[in-house]
Amino acid sequence: MIIDSRPKRPKYDKGHIPGAISIPDSKFDEMKGDLPQDKSIPLVFYCGGYT
Repeated sequence: MIIDSRPKRPKYDKGHIPGAISIPDSKFDEMKGDLPQDKSIPLVFYCGGYT
């Protein structure tokens, strides 16, 4: 599962990796329920980096 941790607006909405879901880092605690319960599913998070 690919998770885009950038802000939904405008970053995710402007463009993202196909199939990625949006879970912004600032909302992780409230949205972590969107992650799969199956712990064998690999998770890949990406963000915009420091710049």
